[in-house]
Amino acid sequence: MHAQLAAFAAATLPEGAKLISLTSGELNGATTNPVISLVMPADGGEANRCLVFIFYSEAASLRTISLPSYGGNACTLHSQIGADGGTAGVMAIAYLAEANFPAAGAQNFAWTLNANNRGHVVAAYLLEDVDQVTPLGTVSQAGSVNQVPPFITAYTATALAGQFLLTGDAVSEGIGVYVANDIDDNIGNMTVDTEHTPRSSPGGTLRTAHVDAVPDASELYQWTNSYGASVDLDTTLRIWCPVNFL
Repeated sequence: MHAQLAAFAAATLPEGAKLISLTSGELNGATTNPVISLVMPADGGEANRCLVFIFYSEAASLRTISLPSYGGNACTLHSQIGADGGTAGVMAIAYLAEANFPAAGAQNFAWTLNANNRGHVVAAYLLEDVDQVTPLGTVSQAGSVNQVPPFITAYTATALAGQFLLTGDAVSEGIGVYVANDIDDNIGNMTVDTEHTPRSSPGGTLRTAHVDAVPDASELYQWTNSYGASVDLDTTLRIWCPVNFL
């Protein structure tokens, strides 16, 4: 199991629900077709597996994402959000059901942009016991530009009791991003899983996290970013996405 998921093993999950593995990677370079190699784990006998990808690209102006794929197999683009505050960013969530998994081993995750972007990140969550027809629920997402920190975006769970929540936090600004802290929430069960900053100046950072269970349908979860007092965040993006387990 991924080292950053040590706390996850002891967490309370929906019955049968399980995070099998987590991989991530980054690419620094201007391209309209980012390609990042991620290892596809061998089949461990788990049922109804699903890969969920959270990915991000940073550029000088706003872009859109299309045609995500893994191992040459088309993924379903579930949601995307972008904003442009001088240094722009676009973040998306896509998934691949088990019937379309590539062979185990190193496989390329790729997507298409409508113009060159210069920094790219992806995190891939492999889950089991996921609904194969509708793996993901309705997202809540937000974007902001020229935000003076701290910038807080909250997600209030509604009718999510017993589900699993994935979330991405992307920020960009003109002189490189400094991330000083992780996540706040009021019951303490959010875990930061990955953090990548593929470019140092200008730069964008993507962090991903999960909530292993939502015990109260009115619970509030939030990202809280803390930066140097002089930093003006060009673009801040947030996506919250529930997973539908069987």
